This record gives sequence, C-alpha cells and structure tokens, in this order.
Amino acid sequence: MSNVLNLILIIVISILSLLYLPQMLYMILGLFLKPKRYKEAKVNHKYAIVICAHDEEKVIGKLIDSINNQDYPRDKFETFVILDNCVDKTKEICESKNVIAIENTSLSHGKGYALDFGFSHILSNPEYDDIEAFIIFDADNILTSNYITEMNKCFDSGIKCATSFRNAKNYKTNYISATSEIFFLRESALVHKVRSLLKIGTFVSGTGFYVARDIVIDNNGWKFFTMTEDIEFSINEALKDRKIGFCYDAEFYDEQPVDVKTLFNQRLRWC
Repeated sequence: MSNVLNLILIIVISILSLLYLPQMLYMILGLFLKPKRYKEAKVNHKYAIVICAHDEEKVIGKLIDSINNQDYPRDKFETFVILDNCVDKTKEICESKNVIAIENTSLSHGKGYALDFGFSHILSNPEYDDIEAFIIFDADNILTSNYITEMNKCFDSGIKCATSFRNAKNYKTNYISATSEIFFLRESALVHKVRSLLKIGTFVSGTGFYVARDIVIDNNGWKFFTMTEDIEFSINEALKDRKIGFCYDAEFYDEQPVDVKTLFNQRLRWC
C-alpha cells in the first residue's frame, strides 16, 4: 500500500513540477537578463488617462497631481475620472484640479461597467477623436514623472497594449504590505520582464496599463465585468492573438493591504 501511495505522490509532484516549470524559468532568467528597453519615440502620441473612482476623496488628489507633473507634453493627454456612484467629495477634488469628471449614469456599477461607460463617452465625442490609446489607473496609484514618456516609447514601437512596473507605496507599513509588494515585485521584475524578452506576451494586472483605441473599438468597449476583469481581458487578447507587452521603465506605485482580513478577501476574490 505504501508503494502505491509513494507512486501516486511522485506522479502528482511530477505533474505539478511540470506545470510550474515556466514560472521557474522566469525566475531564473529574470535574475540574470536585462529588461527590454525601447528606443526614443518618434511621435508624441495622444492619450486618455482613465481613472475609475468610487468615493476616493482621500487618494484621488495625489494621483492627479502625479499625472499633472508628468514630463510628457501637456497637450498630449487628457485625464478622465469616471465617478462610479460617488457620494463624497471626489467630484469636487477632480474639478478643482481641472480634470474631466464623468458621472457613470448606467444602472450597473463596478470597475468594468465604469470603464465601459467611460470608453463609450470618450469614443462617441468627436472632440476626442485624436486620442490614440487609453492608460488605466486605480485612484490610489501614484506615477513617476517619466511614466507617460516611457509608455509612449513602448506604444510608438508598435505594441498596442502593455502593462508597466508596479511597485508599492506603503510597503514599509508592516509585514502584510511588504508581502504584497514582494508578490508584485516578482510579477514585474521576473514574470513580465522575461515574457516580454521572450516575445510571448504577458497580462495586465488591474491597473497601470494602456490599450490602443482600435483594440477598444474592436472589443466594443470594455465588456469584462467579472471581479477579475483584468485577467478576462488578457485572455480575450490572447484568444485574438494580440500580445500584451511590458514597459519596465514606466513605474507606478500602488497601495497594498495592511491587515489580514483585507488581504485574505482580496486573494479570495482573485481566486
């Protein structure tokens, strides 16, 4: 009986090891290979910065400030905040910082529905016909000053959709936020980096990515409404044979959970 159990255990471990082999490859190569970098852009393309916000008065101002402080030409991007059922002062803060606040008037709420509403509003307005791509952020993000410049290099190289380097702005708070930061550091410094070098495409992870206007039109907006709409979108692009790129030098900071309950609920939702 013990021999049979040992055999079963060996088979299970072998299968799991085989399935995890790509991850091991990413970790090994990621430690030694230099990240892919893009040439200086020949054109400063026009972007729409799109932020979905639900009662984000505590953090939205810092994100907008980091957007307004970009070293990218100011006439080459517009910032849109999609107000998703807000009852606090998010709208007033947006208006005071001269960004475009759009009320989500659809009956459905949530990030996926808010993005779809925002894209529809922008694409149907002739005033924004010169926008070539959308850059998506969460309200608690903060950008480095060269973020759009670096993403523009990637877009100018012909990559229609790409994600960026995700870091944590509160990793020093406690061991919980530090653990989350290690997870995303691994994702950016190892997985995304190696997949972009191997030219096999990667995935978007919630925030900090751009998608070309023609992809949004082809997808009929943003029709990804599950709790993990980012992975749903990534799978959709893979099925259409569109590779998602990675821009190592475009860095942004994201806020991580600081208590076990929030961390557990977040991971459970992803699962």
